[in-house]
Amino acid sequence: RLKELCEASSYAREFDFINQEGIMQVVEPPEYYHYEGTDFSGDAVMMNVIESHMPVFTDFFLAKEGYFSVADIHPVYDASHSFGAIEGLFTPFDLLDRTIAPLVSPPNEVWVMEKTGTVVYDRDLVTIGLNVLTDPYYDPFPSVRTAGQEILAEEAGQTSYTFYLTGTLTPIVKEAWWYTIHLHSNEWKIIWTEQE
Repeated sequence: RLKELCEASSYAREFDFINQEGIMQVVEPPEYYHYEGTDFSGDAVMMNVIESHMPVFTDFFLAKEGYFSVADIHPVYDASHSFGAIEGLFTPFDLLDRTIAPLVSPPNEVWVMEKTGTVVYDRDLVTIGLNVLTDPYYDPFPSVRTAGQEILAEEAGQTSYTFYLTGTLTPIVKEAWWYTIHLHSNEWKIIWTEQE
């Protein structure tokens, strides 16, 4: 089944089955087979999915396999027994770029931030994985931090901030509009920007 899921997905990096004890029993594709047997029993998020039977869409993290990703984790259970969970891992860039890139022409841009303040998608690859509220990269641009706080506080809205023109070291003022997408227990902020 996991092999079928993996072959059917054009954006997922891998699919795993983790048993009720938190042990990864099966993983696809084959390049990750050597991770079978990995112990997730100390992973609070994974074990909560297995025990509560509630799916989770995780925050951005470094997977044990060595790449940054997010995971969509779903419990596997019946009325009397918990079997474990199925986890699909993917990089947000792989998922989002195929949709966003054809719709957005420079100088307009779209970037995506999760509820922690971490950038999960941007055409400016250097910012992916950085937290707009805390990362020193944004120290020269306090308006980015202010805008980030506004965006995280509201479902939708409009703001502006000064930041680099993508691919350059030239600061420009950007107008931004955002909307929130809810994914299980997580939120992604989709931000559209235009140059002033």
